[in-house]
Amino acid sequence: MAVRIGSPWRDPPAEYGPWSTVYDRFRSWATAGVFEELTQAMIAEAAKKRGSRGGPPAGRREPSDLHGTFLEFSCISAILV
Repeated sequence: MAVRIGSPWRDPPAEYGPWSTVYDRFRSWATAGVFEELTQAMIAEAAKKRGSRGGPPAGRREPSDLHGTFLEFSCISAILV
């Protein structure tokens, strides 16, 4: 039995347009560094809210420690939902 997660590229909600448009936008944003900028902005906002000036909480990793593709897919999923 195979378990699938995420949203297949060829099956986006109709309001996002054709799957090829969604994919092309994703690739364009990934190449332009949009997801990295969003991630850094979210980290900065979270640090500001908790009053921290240091790095991530103990036991947590910086996004740069993670595989880029995983991070990009996580961000696009959050944006599209």
